[in-house]
Amino acid sequence: MTVTDRDEQYLAESLLSVREQTHTTLEILIAPYGQASAVSDQILADVPDDYRLRLLESSATQAEARDRGARAVRGDYVCFLLAADLLTPNAMRTLVTSLEESGSDLAVGRIESRERLSPPVVAPYDLVHAQNRSGLTLDEFPVALSDVGVSNRLFRTTFWRRHGFSFGGVGGADAVGFDGYLKADRFDVVTAPVCVDMDRADGTPVEQLHDQTLGMEEWIEQTRATWVAIGQLASDLRDHWALGGLAGRANTILGDVERMSSEQWTSLRDLVVEIERGVSVEVWLKLPVEVRARLTYLVADRRGELTAFVASRWFERGNLRTRVADGQVHGIFPDTELPEDVTTLNVYETPARVLVRDVRPHDSDRAVIDLVAWIELVDLAEATPVITARLVPDTAGGDADDGSGADPDAGLPDPIELTVTPRRDAQANMSIGHKYQDYRPGGCRTEVDLTRLTTGRWHLEVTIDVDGVIRTTSDVQIDTRGPAGNLATRYRPRVHTSSGVSVACDRFADQLSFLATPTTPTTLQKAQVDDRTVSLTLAGELPQAVRATGGGVRIEAPVEDGRVTLTLPAHGAVELGAHAAWRLEALQGDITGRIAWTDPIGAPWTGERGGSVLAARDGQGYAQIIETADTVALDRVELGEGRITVRGHWLSSIPKHARLTLSGSQHSETVKIDTGASDFEVVFTLHWDEWGLGDSVLPNGSYQFRLTCGAKRAGNVRHTAAFLEHQADFQVSDEARLRPVNGNGPGITLQPPISVDHAGSYAHNLARERVLAAEEPIDESAVYLSTYAGSTATDSQLAIHEHLRRTRPDLTLYWGVADHASRVPEGGIPIVLQSPEWYRVIGTAKYLVQNIDFDRWWRKREGQRFLQTFHGYPAKSMGLRMWLAKQFSPLRCKAELDRTTAGWDLILTPTPEMDRYYREEYAYDGAIHSEGYPRDDALVGPPAGEARERTRRLLGIGPNQNVILYAPTWRDHLALNYRSAKMVEHLDVVAASEALGDDYVILLRGHRFNSKGSERSERTARIIDVTDYPEINDLILASDAAVLDYSSLRFDFALTGRPMVFLVPDLSDYTGGIRGFLYDYADTAPGPMLDTAEEVVAALSDLDRLEGRYRDRIAAFNAKYQYTQDGKATERVVEAFFDKH
Repeated sequence: MTVTDRDEQYLAESLLSVREQTHTTLEILIAPYGQASAVSDQILADVPDDYRLRLLESSATQAEARDRGARAVRGDYVCFLLAADLLTPNAMRTLVTSLEESGSDLAVGRIESRERLSPPVVAPYDLVHAQNRSGLTLDEFPVALSDVGVSNRLFRTTFWRRHGFSFGGVGGADAVGFDGYLKADRFDVVTAPVCVDMDRADGTPVEQLHDQTLGMEEWIEQTRATWVAIGQLASDLRDHWALGGLAGRANTILGDVERMSSEQWTSLRDLVVEIERGVSVEVWLKLPVEVRARLTYLVADRRGELTAFVASRWFERGNLRTRVADGQVHGIFPDTELPEDVTTLNVYETPARVLVRDVRPHDSDRAVIDLVAWIELVDLAEATPVITARLVPDTAGGDADDGSGADPDAGLPDPIELTVTPRRDAQANMSIGHKYQDYRPGGCRTEVDLTRLTTGRWHLEVTIDVDGVIRTTSDVQIDTRGPAGNLATRYRPRVHTSSGVSVACDRFADQLSFLATPTTPTTLQKAQVDDRTVSLTLAGELPQAVRATGGGVRIEAPVEDGRVTLTLPAHGAVELGAHAAWRLEALQGDITGRIAWTDPIGAPWTGERGGSVLAARDGQGYAQIIETADTVALDRVELGEGRITVRGHWLSSIPKHARLTLSGSQHSETVKIDTGASDFEVVFTLHWDEWGLGDSVLPNGSYQFRLTCGAKRAGNVRHTAAFLEHQADFQVSDEARLRPVNGNGPGITLQPPISVDHAGSYAHNLARERVLAAEEPIDESAVYLSTYAGSTATDSQLAIHEHLRRTRPDLTLYWGVADHASRVPEGGIPIVLQSPEWYRVIGTAKYLVQNIDFDRWWRKREGQRFLQTFHGYPAKSMGLRMWLAKQFSPLRCKAELDRTTAGWDLILTPTPEMDRYYREEYAYDGAIHSEGYPRDDALVGPPAGEARERTRRLLGIGPNQNVILYAPTWRDHLALNYRSAKMVEHLDVVAASEALGDDYVILLRGHRFNSKGSERSERTARIIDVTDYPEINDLILASDAAVLDYSSLRFDFALTGRPMVFLVPDLSDYTGGIRGFLYDYADTAPGPMLDTAEEVVAALSDLDRLEGRYRDRIAAFNAKYQYTQDGKATERVVEAFFDKH
C-alpha cells in the first residue's frame, strides 16, 4: 500500500480493510512516498502489533514506492493498493483461489464505486467482468484490455519479477496493467468486486464533488504514450484498450466539462480525435450511449452543447426514455440534435433480464415458474412482449457435487421448449425501479415437465421479443423476499418424479438451475410419532437398517417388514444447544443412502402433533426428523383495521403458558396465546403510544415473531406452506401496507399504505407528470403543511396549523406524512407522501408551507404560493457558500437555486439582520418576513410552564431531578445522505450519567438525520433516548441545561434562559472543512466551549453556578439575535402570507 501525507484521513479505514481480509495469510507492506512523515508516525503509533505489517523506507514518488514494495515482497502473490481505496472483505480470498485453481499469472477482479448519494438505478454494463473466466489469453479475450486498473488485480510474484515490471516507465500504472495482459501466459477475470474506488471522498461532506480536470494534462500525456506503445507492440489490440480508456477516465473528465480550460478542452479533443481515427467503428458502438454522445460533442468541438447535455443527465441516475424502431432501441435525449447512430443503445445496454418470483412443485412430476422478463430500458406499456423459454442442458449424467458424476464424453440432450403464459406482474415496477419503463407486462408463468429431464444439470433460458428487439439470457435474479427465497428448503424441495429422476432447483452460477439425478430407491410411505419414538414405513428398495444422526449422536435400528422404529434421546440431553434435526440414512451393507420424501407439495412434516419430534422433509427432498419442543407453525398473517391477526398451530406438546411477541427495532408487543387448543389466533394492535401523546400506527420496518414458553423459555417459530403462499402479496389497509417475510424466521414488514399499482418509480413519475401538467383547478381553501420528510407535525408548521384552526375554519389543512406513524394535530388531514392523494394536493393546494424544499422534480404552478419557514436559525454555511465549498460548478449551483429559490413566495428569517444571508447565499430577491419564527412562540408563551411539567411527567422524570438535553448535530462527513448520518460520540452518556448520579436525567436527542431504529440507545432510569420524540420544544422546556455543539438548537434553547455547555472538540475541523459558519461561532455560543466529556460533567455538576455565570451572556445573546421572539410570531406570519378571509 502506497501512502503519502495527503492520505492521512483515509489510511486507517483502508488499512483495516486489508488487515481484516478473510484470507489472513498476508504480508502487508506500507510504502510511504513524498512528504509522508506524519503518515509513517501514524502507522507506528496507531496500528496494534501485527506480525504481517512492515513499514518500508520512504520514496520520492508513488511509482518508486510501488517498485520498492514489489522488490521487498516475500509472498507468492502481490497486490498494489492505494491508501484512498478499500479492499472488499473477500478480495484476497477470491483472487488467490482463482490463481491457485487456474495456475494463471494474474487475476483481475471488478472495481466497485464508492457509495453515492444517488446511486444509478440502471447498472452500467461491464464487458470484462460479466462472468468468471480463467486461463485466458489476450487472443481469446482481448476485451480485458478495457480494464487496465492495478488495485483490482493480483500478480503472481514470480511472474512480476521474471518480466521486470515497473511503475516508473512510460504510461505509469496503466502501462503496467496493459503489459500484464500482454506478457501473461494465462490470466483470470472474476465477477466479484475486490476493490472499492473511494475517489478520495471518504471523510468529506456528503455530496462533495471533485474537480475531475485535476491531473488531466498528466493523464493525457500518459494515455497518448500508451496509445503509441500499443500501436508499436500490437496495434490490433488498440480497439479493446480504447474501449476502457474512452468509457473510463475520458468520460469522467467530460462529465466535468464545465470546469475545463480552453487548453484542456483542446488537448483532450486532440487525443480523442487521434484515438477515434485509429479504432474501428465497433468500438464506438460498444460504448454506452451517454459516453458516445459526450464523445460526439467533443470530437465535433461543440462544447456548449456538451455542457448542457451533461447537466441534463445529472439527476437521472441512469434512467432514460427510449423508443423502439426497426428492431433497435433508441435513447430519447430532449433538446438535442444527436444523430440516430449515436443515440442507438447497444445490446450490452439493453440485455434481457429475468426476475424469478417462485418455483414450486405442481405435483411430483411438474413444477411451475413465475417470473418477470424484460429488456433493460425498453418500455412495455404499449407493447406486447413475446416471451419464450426453454431448459438447456449444461451437463449430462449428473453432477459430481451430488455424487452421481458426469460423463464428459456424453452428448448433451436437446433443449426442452416450455409453454409460457402471460401473467401481468403488478409488482414488477416496484422490484425493478426504472422511471420511464413499465415492466408489468413482462410477467409470465411457465410449467416444466420434470419427467422429461435426463440426469445432469439444466438451466432456464428466456428469450424476449419486443417489436423486433430480441434478447436472450440465462442469468436470473431471485426475488428473495417472496416465495422464491425458499428455494432448496423444505418448502421448495427436491422433487422425486415418477420417471425415476429427482430434480432439485436452485440458483447456480447466476442461473436458475435444475439438477436431475437418479431417484433414491428408498422412499418414506408413512411416519408415526409417539413422544420421541418414531416409526417409519418405507417403500421401494428396503435397506437393512436406518440411522439417525444429530448432534454427534447416532441411533440405528433394523428394518423389518418395511418398518423401522427409532427412539431418540431426550431433547437437550445430547449436547448444549441441542440440534434442530436428525439426518436419516438408509444402510445396506457398506452403502449409505437417503430416504426420499415423495410428496413435494403437502405439509413439510408429518406425525402426531403434540410430541417433541416430527418427521419432515429437508431442502433436498429427503426425510429427516426435526425437534419440535416448544414450537409453533404460523399459517397466516392478516392485516385488519387497527390490528394484525396471526393464525398458527402447535407442532409440539402445548405448554401451560405461552406468549407470542411481534418484535421490531422501535416497538415490541407480547400477546398471550390461548393454550386450550392446538390451533390458535393471536391479535396484535397496529397502534402504539410510545410517549403517552396518543395512538399512532406502528413505525415502518421489519418485525419478527418470537415465542416464549413458560416463564422465559425461548421457543421456536416456523412457518407453513400456507404462510409461504402469502409472501408473494402485499396487504394494504388505510393505515399500512403489510407483507409476510421469512428472513431469520417468520415476520412481517410494514410500509406506508400505498397500493402496489401506485408504488414504484414508474408510477411516481406518471403521477409527477400529471402534477406538472396542472390539469386540475387550484383549491383556494387547501393548505398543505409538511416538516422535514413527513416525519412528524412540528416546527413552525405546527404553530401555523394551530393558529389557522382557531382563526380560519374555511381552510382545509393537509399534512404530508411519511406514514401513519407520524403524528398530525387535531383538525389536520394526513396524506402519505407519494400517494395519489398527496400528488393531488401538492398539485392543487393554493398554500404550501414547508420547512425544507420540495424534491427537485416539483415546480410551483400559477396560483400556488409557497411559504418556506426553514427549520433553524441561520448560522451554518448554506446555499452558494456551502455548494461552492463542495466544489459545485456554476451550472450545478444554478440547478440548486432552481430547486430552492425558484419556488419561494415568502421566506422567514428571525430578524432583519439575517436577511442578507439569504439574499447573498441564495441570490434571492423575493419577499422576506423577518419578525420571528412561529416555532419559538411555544417557548416564550404562557403555556410553556404547563408543557414543561407535562413532558417531564410523560418521561417519568421526578420533580427534583435535573434534566440535561444532549443534542449533537449531524456531521456532513459522517452522512450517507442528507437524511441518514451516524451520530457523533464525543460524550459517553453512560459514563456521564454515572458521574452525575441519580439526581440527573440525560435526554439523548439525535439529529433528525441521524440513523434511527437499531442504533437507538437503551432506555434507563437516568438516560432516555428521545431521538424519536415528536416535539423538540417539549424537550427544551423539560430540560434544565443542554449539551450542544453546532446545531441551531442553541438559539431555541437560549430563549428559556437556562444554561448551555458546548462540547466542540472538532470546532476547527467543522469550521475549516466539514461545514463552516456564516459568522463567528463563538459569539453565538453563550456558554463554556469545552473539549472533553470530563469538562462537561464538571460544568453540569453545579447547575446553579453555571446558570449564574452565563445568565447575563444569554440575555445579551437573546437581545442581539432573538429580539423579535415575543410569542406572537405565528400571528404575524399568518397575516403576511395567507389571503384575508
